[in-house]
Amino acid sequence: MRGGVDHRPALAFGGGIGHAGDVCGAVTAGAIAIGLLCGDRIPDLQEAKLRARELALPFYRDFEAEFGQVDCRSLIDLDISTDEGFARYRESTLKTDRCTRYVKYAVDRLWSVHEELKCDR
Repeated sequence: MRGGVDHRPALAFGGGIGHAGDVCGAVTAGAIAIGLLCGDRIPDLQEAKLRARELALPFYRDFEAEFGQVDCRSLIDLDISTDEGFARYRESTLKTDRCTRYVKYAVDRLWSVHEELKCDR
């Protein structure tokens, strides 16, 4: 763990799962975070599943509305699933210019989910 945060569950999400360029890792990790929050706060599994789905779809749609896309390739205008594309990404400022914005948006949006679930108890 670094800085008290366990990054291990999200290590494969950057650039879409395994750099496949599909759904942005911020969105995928956000869906997992919603599942964890619901699972921790709602004892009944079926109820937790239903609540997680109710929260995940708006999270997904809000991200898409904010940025126009949810897939990595479109968000960064680059296919990082190829060696050439990944090299171009590494040489660019895309991580700081775009990806950090997507992660920050997801974290901020997830905070509101966290707060909403505190009220559901």
